[in-house]
Amino acid sequence: MNEIENHAGQEIPEESDFFAEAPKEIGVLLSGHTTLKKNDEPSGGMKRMVVAAAGTGVGLLVGLGITHVAGLTPERVPFYLWVIGMPLFGLVAGREQTAFLHTCTYVGEDGLAQYTLKKSRKRRPGAKVLRFDDAESLHVTLVDHYGNAFYEKTTYAYEWKDRRGTTCFNVEGSYCEKSGPPKDPCHPFHFGAASEDAWNDHKLDKMVATIENGGHVPFQVDGMTLELGLGTLNIYDGERRLKWDINHIDSVSLRDGSIIVYSDRYRASGAISQLFGNGTIRFSYGSMPNAHLFMMLLKLLLGKSEAK
Repeated sequence: MNEIENHAGQEIPEESDFFAEAPKEIGVLLSGHTTLKKNDEPSGGMKRMVVAAAGTGVGLLVGLGITHVAGLTPERVPFYLWVIGMPLFGLVAGREQTAFLHTCTYVGEDGLAQYTLKKSRKRRPGAKVLRFDDAESLHVTLVDHYGNAFYEKTTYAYEWKDRRGTTCFNVEGSYCEKSGPPKDPCHPFHFGAASEDAWNDHKLDKMVATIENGGHVPFQVDGMTLELGLGTLNIYDGERRLKWDINHIDSVSLRDGSIIVYSDRYRASGAISQLFGNGTIRFSYGSMPNAHLFMMLLKLLLGKSEAK
């Protein structure tokens, strides 16, 4: 696997063990990652029992300590919540710590693949494969969570859906890094981000070809349809339609989680325009499927328009 990098764009370590080959249907490989190392082996049953027992014991001590500090006695229900709950938590944590569970992921020009290996190297890995041509849209959400005005974590989700709206592949999780994406190059977030980049490259060429052949590319958002064509941006809200000339769009930007399309020429035009407010079309990035593609395609059309 030395010919490709990991999903964060870094070199893949020599000890990495890709326990499943990338499927041919995802095309030329762009990146890959595995959590399994060549010397990794499942923990023996005795070791798992010892670690689980240790976790249970630590949990019990923590639970008793909390009840002592809080002044809880056996006559009160919260006492048992701590002295039973914490040992159970320690038991589960101990077993998870020694579990043999690994993933192997690939991003290709035409799709994605994820394999999961459980309990033993001899087991057949579970597989999830997505051909980009089998998906209709990508929904991306990235949300910062705060508690009492303090940053807690960021959750992310990359969800591909087919024409029926059924989820056919997803990458989701969380990380704690307020200033940007996770610094750990092995974090699963990078699989989602690399997958989005490959999806956008795959779909953008086809969208451009559609427009160059006289067609239009629709994007759905908040019950409306924004339709991009050669030189035009059509906006449909029910039976109402607003047509903007690409030449008269001054900017398209992403700010505070919203995509903003602005035109000084149209700032006082049309009933639909006024819904957006003085020539500004604004909507949440997370509410539009293929939102990044919309921005890429519109900027590309703006560039072609300016070149003329």
